[in-house]
Amino acid sequence: ERVDCSFNVYGKGCHLLCHDDAITTRKISYIIYLSEDGSGEKSSDETTAAAQSIPQGKAEKKATWKTSEGGGLELYRMQRDGNDREGVGVPGHTPEKVLLPEFNSIVFFEVVPGITFHAVQEVFTGRRRCSIQGWFHAPSRAPGWQTKASLRLLQLPSLKLSCDLQSHPLHLDNYSNPDVIREDLRFLRQFINRTYTLVNVLTQIREEFSQTGTVLLSDFLVDDLAERLSELATREDAAAGLGSGRPAPPSYDAGCTGGWRALGPVICQRYLRYSPQGEAKKRGKAEAGQAPETAGSCMEMVRKSLLGSRAFVRLLEWLTGLPPAVRWTSEVRRFRPGLDYTVGSYSGLLQKGEAKLDVTLCFVDETKGQREVELDDDEDGSVSGEAEDNDGGGKRRRIMTAWESDDYGGFEATVTVDRATEGDDAEAYVEAGAAGTTQGDTMSVSACNNALNLSLRRPGHMRFVRYVSAGAPGSRWDIACQYGLDAVMVDEEEAKADGNGEGDSKAT
Repeated sequence: ERVDCSFNVYGKGCHLLCHDDAITTRKISYIIYLSEDGSGEKSSDETTAAAQSIPQGKAEKKATWKTSEGGGLELYRMQRDGNDREGVGVPGHTPEKVLLPEFNSIVFFEVVPGITFHAVQEVFTGRRRCSIQGWFHAPSRAPGWQTKASLRLLQLPSLKLSCDLQSHPLHLDNYSNPDVIREDLRFLRQFINRTYTLVNVLTQIREEFSQTGTVLLSDFLVDDLAERLSELATREDAAAGLGSGRPAPPSYDAGCTGGWRALGPVICQRYLRYSPQGEAKKRGKAEAGQAPETAGSCMEMVRKSLLGSRAFVRLLEWLTGLPPAVRWTSEVRRFRPGLDYTVGSYSGLLQKGEAKLDVTLCFVDETKGQREVELDDDEDGSVSGEAEDNDGGGKRRRIMTAWESDDYGGFEATVTVDRATEGDDAEAYVEAGAAGTTQGDTMSVSACNNALNLSLRRPGHMRFVRYVSAGAPGSRWDIACQYGLDAVMVDEEEAKADGNGEGDSKAT
């Protein structure tokens, strides 16, 4: 009935996340590779990996594309999970096969909703990955497209993820007792920068939050704790071969040790989550008490001891002016360069009458890829640690980290969804300006070391962490929490703030 055709060029850092091509009436997908030529022999494992895409009778030719250059076509097998009641499956977190983009080879397959999951691996080389690509269309849509197609799965509020977190109540005993308030203040100062317990600072932050619904607090944890955690994270990235200057491509199971496990499905996400039970189980009871500290165990300590405490709930109230949270979910995450991300899906949208405070404590390596930049007239230079200087010529300068440029991804983004504009021809990767999102209501927060991001989320807000490029200095490590709020009380507090201004802080 119809044939689509386009010429695609993938440069260094380009990639395409997992999808099944099941949009409109697509029936046969084809790719003709015309990648820039190169020289050099392949190793035996690289030749085997590429064999699927080499035309018969040509297997003896020299390889023109190496595994180390990335850009492979990743093929994923469907797995059954919590969506199996309706015969819907999702891909796992690791591809079953990777085909290299060999020059003058063709790959084609039948498009089957919920089956033909594939992705394009990030290109790690300076050579361009070129292809002619498109689809032969059928007279009508394929059976099952409404419930099984990858884009439809992202638009299903009922999509179940095997890694969904359980909500837990927060214990706020004697919350209003003055002696308990002073005790909580002393407790907080063991963990966090003392600046964030001062009345004038809290008042200023709360005023900013009331106007924007979001705020980023740099240098949040006390120095010794933050430095210890950063040292552990940097060491573990090096051990796993992750980050700029290290061999590519990264292994799909890189970092999956010591309590860390990979989570999917890749149409929605891929990242590592830490479980202290998993680490203890692997080491055994005898070794559990003697285990050396790791980045995961250190972050878990902060999650459990600080972020789930009554004192921290009180701090959030002081910082935002919102009523105390009543329930929370939390997880310790690691986004590995060249591998991990989350995408926006309707399963994460709040229902009418719900409100949550998203709280993320992030850690990244900011020592690599720094550069000096000039400050704009209205810029205060505080984002990357106040490394500001005056060169005597009247121009202010500061040090900019690699993560601030967003060139390597890893940033946390929030978009506003307009469900009236959604459709099955929308982009599978939800970003600013994509169908179903509002261009003007997009907010992103760059990954910053030892920084706490607070953001009020309402119905219609969709959040994701952008794919972390293989060129990033290292992993994005974070503790991601969601605090459930009484939406009615939130509305009342916002109305009060609009009418009366900033109010007085409760900290002493």
